[in-house]
Amino acid sequence: MRPYWTNTHLFIKGAARFNDLVYFAVNQKDLEAIDIQHSIFIAWDRGEWFQEEHVNWNCIGMCVVQKPLDKLISISEEGDIWTYVGGKKTTENILPEPKSIRNICTIEGYAYACGMNRQVFKRVGEDQWDIMHATLSDNESNKGFEDIDGFSQFDIYAVGWGGEIWNYNGSKWIQADSPTNLILTCVLCAPDGNVYIGGRQGTIIKGKGNQWDLINIEDFTKDIWDFTFFEGKVYFSTMNALYILDESGVSAVDFEDDFPLTCYQLTQAEDTLWSIGTSDVFSFNGNIWTRIE
Repeated sequence: MRPYWTNTHLFIKGAARFNDLVYFAVNQKDLEAIDIQHSIFIAWDRGEWFQEEHVNWNCIGMCVVQKPLDKLISISEEGDIWTYVGGKKTTENILPEPKSIRNICTIEGYAYACGMNRQVFKRVGEDQWDIMHATLSDNESNKGFEDIDGFSQFDIYAVGWGGEIWNYNGSKWIQADSPTNLILTCVLCAPDGNVYIGGRQGTIIKGKGNQWDLINIEDFTKDIWDFTFFEGKVYFSTMNALYILDESGVSAVDFEDDFPLTCYQLTQAEDTLWSIGTSDVFSFNGNIWTRIE
């Protein structure tokens, strides 16, 4: 398959709406090389590419929400928002400006964004973001969340710098005892009832509440950037490979003849899993991996 985007662009983020509709944020390589902030929002819709919008800020996360209305939400570190559904585009801003947003996800249909200074925001309406930060004392610095996920709006987990793990119970945030002080980059509240956390230097943590176990994988030291649960299996990604985690350990995903040189992010909708790297996009229907870009 001839590349449509990757000769001139880098894939940054993605979010699947259906098994044949996925949104992406891409950056131009030439603008990226001279540090010009920008993102281009594109869609892969039933086998065709469409360009939707160009903004003058860097997209650091995107998700599809169902509440209060079904739409795509994209966000910058500074809290700039671009939304899209059915050809309708809107912009929003989180105010006051956040310290530094690191990621965004969907929990029970709503968008939740997290970032530095342990900041957390919930999108409760059109251009309406509620503040629900974890505590931060005046003498604390370099504290913050890199990722957030939840089983429900009454059971949310956020992870980040210093190996911190926090749990929100619907009324307050409680810090858990973490088995590491390395930066934690991603968290998954899986359908099997467990929370899976990934981080720097191959860190993998499994648990829930205040019970956490560090999973030691021999000779595995790659930084982990995303987790997902697909068809009964736990997948996680590094910058250049995709793995399955089970009771026997870690195994690399077999892409067969064609395989990605870049990975990084995972997204899924309906019965399809997507692997998104800066220069590779693959879809998986449970049987076959297919290169999209």
